[in-house]
Amino acid sequence: MPKRLGAEAFIAATDQLLEGFQIVSPDWRYLHVNEAVARQARVSVGDLIGKTMMECFPGIETTPLFATLVECRDQKTARVTTNTFDYGDGTTRDFELRIEPVDQGLCILSIDITERNLAERKAQLALGRLRDAERLISLGRLAAGITHDYNNMLSAVMGLGELALLSPGGPTRADVEEMLHAAKSSRSRVERLLAFGKGDTPTPRPIELTSLASGVVSLMRRVIPANIVISAHVARDELWTRADAGELEHAIMNLVVNARDAMPEGGELVIGVQAAESSGRSELAPGPYARITISDDGMGMSSETAARIFEPFFSTKAAGKGVGLGLSIVNELVRDLGGSIHVESTVGKGTTFEILLPRIKALASGERVREQADCSPPESQRTA
Repeated sequence: MPKRLGAEAFIAATDQLLEGFQIVSPDWRYLHVNEAVARQARVSVGDLIGKTMMECFPGIETTPLFATLVECRDQKTARVTTNTFDYGDGTTRDFELRIEPVDQGLCILSIDITERNLAERKAQLALGRLRDAERLISLGRLAAGITHDYNNMLSAVMGLGELALLSPGGPTRADVEEMLHAAKSSRSRVERLLAFGKGDTPTPRPIELTSLASGVVSLMRRVIPANIVISAHVARDELWTRADAGELEHAIMNLVVNARDAMPEGGELVIGVQAAESSGRSELAPGPYARITISDDGMGMSSETAARIFEPFFSTKAAGKGVGLGLSIVNELVRDLGGSIHVESTVGKGTTFEILLPRIKALASGERVREQADCSPPESQRTA
């Protein structure tokens, strides 16, 4: 059977440790300290042995560290804590302390973590700078995408205005309402860009999807070419989700514009809103969802193209016709809302985008007034 270490051998062994090792009696007297403790305290071993903590470090009894030591002694519990030691000359060191009750009092292992903490702070600073750089990159991408959407909305406003001027008897109230709604939607995109630049994020609110989809159809019907039939196939019951109405509306409009571009010779474009479940989608949490579909019978895409369309800056359009950001922004928005977006396409037969968003319970009448005051489409669009 191996022999136990004697006292002298034990003391010699602890002096080889890089970590501080000390035993303190219940009345706070140093019974044993190794050389590492003395180095950490910048004193000699003889300056500590036999003396109390209060004698060696006046005022220690008023510190949070001492309160922790008292708790460990009285409750016979082990603790791991940190302490910043002030040497009184303007310098400090950080230590991790592992405190363990023993028969003689408390055994304390002290590890100097100053360099580790400094490295972590530098890493956090570098990470903050990286995030700032990523924010600038994202801001540039967002600005390009919003410019693209803003141009689409201006086209809608201008198209509505031109059609209104050609109408017998001049613009109707419905014409003006739709123009104002398009202009307000454009303003919301610019506000989003400004908010993103300041680090703000849009606030999701309960919105009703069937009316939102009908509003988009009503607006786009006035600016989609006459050789394209656009319609809404929505559920009879209201379907609610939580999102920023302006962002979601622009996401749908982005897909509608892409569908229009895919049908230069005309065709049919359908926006659908139906109830759905998350079954079959591993990336979604189980529960009720609302399905938004945008379908066209245009040119379609190959499987290779469809697999890349959500990549930033990937575009199938000719130079100057798009920056390849619209779909990546739509994808990011949908996923931020806890949903998913998928595409099915066949060359020569058309494309269908499917968005699944978490469904919430319908709001009561009073709640609707409060929640939707800022995001409802004009009256003329709600019956489209």
